[in-house]
Amino acid sequence: MYRRCDDFVGEVVSRVGPDTPILIVSDHGFHSFRQSVNLNTWLIQEGFMTLRGEAPDGKAPADSVRRRHVLGENVDWTRTRAYAMGLGQVYLNLKGREGRGIVAPEESKSVQDDLAARLLTMTDPKTEARIIEQSTSATTSIPAPI
Repeated sequence: MYRRCDDFVGEVVSRVGPDTPILIVSDHGFHSFRQSVNLNTWLIQEGFMTLRGEAPDGKAPADSVRRRHVLGENVDWTRTRAYAMGLGQVYLNLKGREGRGIVAPEESKSVQDDLAARLLTMTDPKTEARIIEQSTSATTSIPAPI
């Protein structure tokens, strides 16, 4: 990836010339990154997201969770209440906003509260330390994205 980025910068420099200043910025990398959580896998495990082909007990075929690279590829939107995109953003599959939304606006607060409460129970499987801490000034609800 670094080589591809370096090649791209080289191409830009060759097109604009060596006397043109170029500024390269990033909106990531403000903090160390030691490990990650696949929120969609967690949402599946917690019953907020359902994949096509899941058994009635909510169990997805083991390889379908690992192979799913593109959001929506295997998602059963008719049974999915929440999904994740980006780093840490969880969205409700809100009726009236999403094309196949199922969470009614009057139910959104309760789904948000359930999500927030369960997120606070997440632990690192290696250390069993809590992954998310709630600050004293934070509310327990997750704001609906605009």
